[in-house]
Amino acid sequence: MPLNYSSDVDFIDQSLSFMIEVEADNESEFALRKSEFIDTNKVEDMLASLTVPAIGKVCKAGVWKADIYNKLKTAFGVDRCIGFDCYDYLDNGDDSVTIGDFRTIHSNHNQDIALFWNGLGGWDTNTSSKQVGLDYAYSNLVSGGYYIDLMYLEGHPSLDAYPNFVDVSNDLFRIYRMA
Repeated sequence: MPLNYSSDVDFIDQSLSFMIEVEADNESEFALRKSEFIDTNKVEDMLASLTVPAIGKVCKAGVWKADIYNKLKTAFGVDRCIGFDCYDYLDNGDDSVTIGDFRTIHSNHNQDIALFWNGLGGWDTNTSSKQVGLDYAYSNLVSGGYYIDLMYLEGHPSLDAYPNFVDVSNDLFRIYRMA
């Protein structure tokens, strides 16, 4: 069944493998912009500009095909990185990726986080997942740790509820540093 973009039901609740359809939709903003982040050094350049704390894991929620996750592993080391996804898009037995709905499994993985990348879909299409990711990051980031999201994703909540976040965003990336 095709994804219903106008539904209030999160994509993950319409289909666990929703990213297959999102990627195939050549008109989606994701399809139009993904190469901007995957096929360039913009992620690496942004990561190199951050002073990521030495303690804590580097977490990518929403690993998908691991394009950005692999960039994180290259930058911070395989042993330091953990990933989560609702569907095993990789099908390669990567032990660092936990498969499950982040909304229900996140509380089993509370730990010190140095950097959290919220790749749990769009704010307009996966609101509940994105919110759980943001709240998880806020609860688990160490002092000086970073929350990262893509700037073009609309519907991001106000920082008013997150007083310990300092906005250090740029044109492409929404970046919050934990005070």
